[in-house]
Amino acid sequence: MKYITQKQLSEKLDPINLTTLIAQETNGRMRIRLLALLHIKEGADRAQAAKYLKVSRKAVNDWPKKFSMMVLKG
Repeated sequence: MKYITQKQLSEKLDPINLTTLIAQETNGRMRIRLLALLHIKEGADRAQAAKYLKVSRKAVNDWPKKFSMMVLKG
């Protein structure tokens, strides 16, 4: 998987209402992933999102890649 830049991620996240997805999500791990994406969408960098959510920076770096692949699959 290649690295997704902040700009590319913002463009992919722009049409998605993450707040609604977070409210509907019942899986705790997925909620944290969505929260990280929301922080990134709102302008935080990945290190800040990781620190805020108390997870590793590597994990936060991996989530946008996985999210991007899920979006491409449909």
